[in-house]
Amino acid sequence: AGALDVIANPGLAAGMSWVILNKTSAGAISGTFAGKSQGSTFVASGYTWFISYTGGDGNDVTLTIPTPLQQWRLLHFGSMINNDNADANNDLESNLLEYATGQNPYSQTRVTTNIVKNGNVIEFVYVKNNSATDLTYQVMWSDTLAANSWSNLNVTESVMVDGSGTQTIKASLPAGLNTRRFVRLQVSAP
Repeated sequence: AGALDVIANPGLAAGMSWVILNKTSAGAISGTFAGKSQGSTFVASGYTWFISYTGGDGNDVTLTIPTPLQQWRLLHFGSMINNDNADANNDLESNLLEYATGQNPYSQTRVTTNIVKNGNVIEFVYVKNNSATDLTYQVMWSDTLAANSWSNLNVTESVMVDGSGTQTIKASLPAGLNTRRFVRLQVSAP
C-alpha cells in the first residue's frame, strides 16, 4: 500500500517495459502500490505507465509505457487487451481499421477511400491517423485476387493534406495491361 514514485529519463520509447519487483519465490505478489491497482495507468515523469502485478514470469511487478495503439485501446475500451479484430460499433470496420484511420470506434462513421484511373496510373486516396506510429500501412494491388498475387511493386505515396489528427495520402500505382486491377490498403500492428 506504499507510494510508487517513478523518476524516468526523457527519451524512453513506447512499448518499453521494466520489471521493478522480481519475485523469485512461487505465488502471486501480495498487495499493490497506493492508488495503482492491477492493470491501471498513471502519469509520472511525463509518461503514461501501465502497471501489472502479474508481469515478467507471471508474479513480478512491471511498468510499461503503452504504445500509441495500446493508449487508444485504453482511451476507448478501458483496457490494453487486443480487440483489434472486433467491431465496437457494428459498422463492419474492425477496431484496428478505425484506429488506423483516426476514427472513434463508437461513432457511426465509415472510412472513405477514393480511387481514380488517370491515364496509365491508378490513384488511391486514403486517410492515415497521425498518432498511429506503431502501425504499418501498405497499399497493394492484384489483377486476380489470388492469395499470393498481392504486390506493392511501383507503388509511390505522397501526402496530400496534413491535418491536425490525420493525413490524406495519395498512392499511385501502374494501371497495368489487364482490364481490371484491385487495390487494397493493408494495415498491420506489431
